[in-house]
Amino acid sequence: MQTKQQMEAKDKAPPSTADVEPDKPEKAEGPAKATVQRAISQPQPTMPPARAAEMLAAPQATTGAAGQAQMMKSMQQSVGNARVARMANNAPLVQRQPNEKQDNEPASTAVPSYVTENLKQKMAATILAESWPGQAEDIRWMYYNRVSDAKGEAGLNGSAAYSGKGLWYRIWLYMLGDTTYGKDALPKNTEFKGFATIAEFCTRNGYMQTVAAKRAASIKLLVGAMFAKPASNPYQGWIGQGNLNDFNNKSQPRSLYWKQARAYYWLQQQGKVKDMYVKVLPDGKNTQVIFDARSIEKYYANHTLPDDVPLYKPAE
Repeated sequence: MQTKQQMEAKDKAPPSTADVEPDKPEKAEGPAKATVQRAISQPQPTMPPARAAEMLAAPQATTGAAGQAQMMKSMQQSVGNARVARMANNAPLVQRQPNEKQDNEPASTAVPSYVTENLKQKMAATILAESWPGQAEDIRWMYYNRVSDAKGEAGLNGSAAYSGKGLWYRIWLYMLGDTTYGKDALPKNTEFKGFATIAEFCTRNGYMQTVAAKRAASIKLLVGAMFAKPASNPYQGWIGQGNLNDFNNKSQPRSLYWKQARAYYWLQQQGKVKDMYVKVLPDGKNTQVIFDARSIEKYYANHTLPDDVPLYKPAE
């Protein structure tokens, strides 16, 4: 929730995207949760780091998730989380025996050759620029489907943020490690007051270095997860995504694409269709919509599209 008092530029939470026009969003991203201090626990016996490394490398007598969890807990108490993580990364892998239980692990799926780190970085930046906090979990699959259909980066062209190299696409790309646009000048407005370039804003703004950095990292992981486990896609074939102005035909007044999506949404709400092809991601004026554009188009090839379709009004 925004406060009445103007926040200083160094602490202001910038909008999730500045690339959706018209009616530029004004809402700031939500504040980070307050840090919760833990009660001081009694000191635990110290385990030598060498012993901890041995525990990671050696086969465990106690197998399964419970045994592993107990082992990690003991190690964390003795040598610290960060050091355990480092040792875990360096410890030799323990191969399972062919007849050992596989814990119902699904078979791995080969990632297509066109899925490069560069592509995943651009996908993450696009998703961040097209979504507000809490919406990326759903919106990401629209771009997964588009990229899969196009078998490459061309699948991102449906995003105005990506195709127009919008400001927030470039900012998020920098936050993800691609400094291509770091020297680009920023608009001279209150939002970026005190920062001349994208690089300055991303490296010196307190909000970008904390909340935004964590969000960028989490979305990058979500992008990788989609290609690692494509079967978990809850929106097979869906490619439609847009903001409130798109959904209400304000950005494209004569577009049947958006009119059909909105008309089908009202049929869902009235219980007149059995298949759900439209999902609204509510956030007031920052509401986004995703939908199965192909299925809706097929539906209206055999059904009449009303002349007048009510607009969608988000809850305040």
